[in-house]
Amino acid sequence: MDVLLSEEQIQTRVRELAKQISEDFSGKPLMAVCVLKGAYAFFSDLVRALSIPAQIEFVRVASYQGTQSGAFTVLHDIPVSLEGFHVLLIDDILDSGKTMKKLLKHMGAKNPLSLSLCTLLEKPGQLEAPVTLEYCGFQIPNEFVVGYGLDCDQQHRTLPYIARYQAD
Repeated sequence: MDVLLSEEQIQTRVRELAKQISEDFSGKPLMAVCVLKGAYAFFSDLVRALSIPAQIEFVRVASYQGTQSGAFTVLHDIPVSLEGFHVLLIDDILDSGKTMKKLLKHMGAKNPLSLSLCTLLEKPGQLEAPVTLEYCGFQIPNEFVVGYGLDCDQQHRTLPYIARYQAD
C-alpha cells in the first residue's frame, strides 16, 4: 500500500492537537466522545496525550458499506447525560459531512455546554453538508484511505499509518 501519512507524522500531530485541546479546555469539565470504530486508535492516543482531565464515552454509528456512503444509523448511543460538560466529539475523517451533521445534531440534543469536533483527517473539497471542524489533524486529497483505525470492510484498521486504499 502507498503510505500517505507515516506513524511518526501521525503521532507528532496527535501531540500537537492534544496540547491545543488541553489549553482550550483547561479548567472546564470535558467529555471526550469517540466515534467508533474508525476513531478508536486516534481517540486513544489523543486522550492519553491530554494534560487535563477528561471523561470518556463512545458512540457508534453506521454510514458506510464498503467504500460507499450508506444510511446513517446510531448503533450504540452514549449512556450518560452530557449536561454540564463541554463535549469534544472525536472522529476519524470528515468527508462529505452528511454523517457528521446528523451526529452533531444528535449529540447537541443532549444539551452539552458546548460541542466541538475533532477529526484526524479532512477531505476539504468533499464537504456537502455544513460542519464546523474545530480541530483537524491533516487535510488529505479525495482518496479512500485505510489504517490507524480506518477500514475497508473491517480490514486494515490495525495499520500504524494511513495508506491509500487500492482494491485488488
